[in-house]
Amino acid sequence: MQIKVEDQNQNNNRFLQFALRFGILFLLFFGSAGLVFFLLPYEKASLIANHFAKDGNVEQFSLEIFTRIKIPLLITFTFVSSFLVIAFLRFEATLKVISKGFKFSIGLIKLFKNSWYRLIFDFSHFFDRKIMIGLGLITLVGLILRLFLIHQPMGHDESYTSVIFAFEPLYKGLSDYHFPNNHVFHTFLVHIAYRLFGAQEWAVRLPALISGVLLIPAGFVLAKAWYGRKTAALTAVMIAVFPELINYSVNARGYSLMAFLTLLLFICGTYAKNHRNSAAWFLVGFFGALGFYTLPTMAYPLIVFFVWLGLSWLISDYNIEYHKAEFLGYLFFSGIFTLVLGFALYIPIFKNWGIKSVLANDYTQALSQAIFWPTLQSRLTDTRNMLNQGVIPFIGLLLLIGVLLSFLQFQKIGKNRIPLQITSIIVIGILIAIQRPNVYYRTWIFYIPLLCIWSSAGWFVTIKSIFHDKPESGKLKFSSILTFCLGFIFLLNGLIFTVRLIPSSQNASGDVEKATLFIKDQLNEDDIVVITANNDARMWFYFEKYGLGRGYFSRVKPFENAYVVVTNNTDQTIQSVIKERGPDLVFFDMDSVKKIEQLNTLDIYLIKANTEAVQKAFGDWKK
Repeated sequence: MQIKVEDQNQNNNRFLQFALRFGILFLLFFGSAGLVFFLLPYEKASLIANHFAKDGNVEQFSLEIFTRIKIPLLITFTFVSSFLVIAFLRFEATLKVISKGFKFSIGLIKLFKNSWYRLIFDFSHFFDRKIMIGLGLITLVGLILRLFLIHQPMGHDESYTSVIFAFEPLYKGLSDYHFPNNHVFHTFLVHIAYRLFGAQEWAVRLPALISGVLLIPAGFVLAKAWYGRKTAALTAVMIAVFPELINYSVNARGYSLMAFLTLLLFICGTYAKNHRNSAAWFLVGFFGALGFYTLPTMAYPLIVFFVWLGLSWLISDYNIEYHKAEFLGYLFFSGIFTLVLGFALYIPIFKNWGIKSVLANDYTQALSQAIFWPTLQSRLTDTRNMLNQGVIPFIGLLLLIGVLLSFLQFQKIGKNRIPLQITSIIVIGILIAIQRPNVYYRTWIFYIPLLCIWSSAGWFVTIKSIFHDKPESGKLKFSSILTFCLGFIFLLNGLIFTVRLIPSSQNASGDVEKATLFIKDQLNEDDIVVITANNDARMWFYFEKYGLGRGYFSRVKPFENAYVVVTNNTDQTIQSVIKERGPDLVFFDMDSVKKIEQLNTLDIYLIKANTEAVQKAFGDWKK
């Protein structure tokens, strides 16, 4: 019986060797054919290519394309053919290399699979039932607060992002970077939501909403890993009700998504530092690349993250499962993976707009020394105002004091030996000094959840160290009461902030949407609409919402009537709006100007076309 099994194995080996030899010869034939094909002049190569077309003509195979791909493919086919010839002549050696490579790949797959099992197992045992219930309630509060604002009138930037990028066919939206409003991975998600649910405010804000809500449990997980359960609970409350996190959870931009990916980056990095796990290192690179694909400013948390782990490596602050060189290897290759994948995702944009469109556009270029420091001071003031939003005076100062306390007592409160608070501030400070960018406060949305974690830890350990409560059965510790009161202050601030915004956040309450509905009832097929910034993108969105499309905003089409929308609280005039966004003034009969509606900040004018000028330019276009 054993002899039969051995004979069977030998037969299988012979068959595999035959199949491999045949495969090498088969590929060598096509490699050689490709080499010969691209050595031919274009006229003869096109004759051969045309034989493979049904109509006898491959239109796409032009001389320009042939010339462009000839050299790269000649090099490729030469290399492949040479390799296959060597593989056939040294077949036994090739067989050994393939066998070793196969065994190594199987071992690598098993190791990677076991890493995933361990990662999932550890994460599933991270929570108990009480934690799940409490965290679920806090997350529900955060969701409800955001849902109250989900229908607020569309802003300019989110409207522009949606209409110009996300509503376009996917291949266009993911390859257009004429303006850095395109937060590309977020655009991809908004496109899916738009295809599923249409041009609705809540639909285009759905990716930002989901990301903003998931910040709450993600912040809890990271805070618990760093500082423990009680700090994590306070962190979850602060993230759930922090005003600017609420704002950007109902704003169809990529900032809340980038903040969420930042937390996932640090969660996986913390786990990888404390456990020898290749799956966690893979996720570090994956989430880092997705964050960069969302916003190039993800470079800030990425650099902070890798500097933090690099310093941890220097002082051997990692799990003893690692060897010194091994931890550095994981860190290095995860960084390379992040970099390669992040830039690879941008290839369609780099191809169309160049690498400078992402890394050195008008919004990321360095400011001159003369204006950098005044601009930075202004942006810091904006950031301070953002942190202090709400009804509780100096709520942002309360947050920052907690961060300072966490740094002063970092050795008491956490497992990390490198203080990430001060590391992040130093790294970001150095980057800003080198780059000299115009850093809008929204750049730091990703940083707010981390500030909440550090602030919670700082306040909790300080309160606990001041009030040395002795544990008595049935009595609540005074330190716990004070910590609860601190959480209640942030909760109250967030609740009142949201309640005050609710009246202005109802459907169809915005001036631009009301103007759209008014014009919709008057509009004929041969009319146009003329509107300029900052309300133009909003109206484009609402025209999509109500099925009108953007054709009415064309400035190169014949028309009978024009509806000109003027923002009356700026220096706009009918003439300035037409000059900026409409056809030439000669096409308008300015004697027919008539104001037909006023909606708070918007005046709507009806102007008839100059029929003679339109016919002269477009002919008898009504035929």
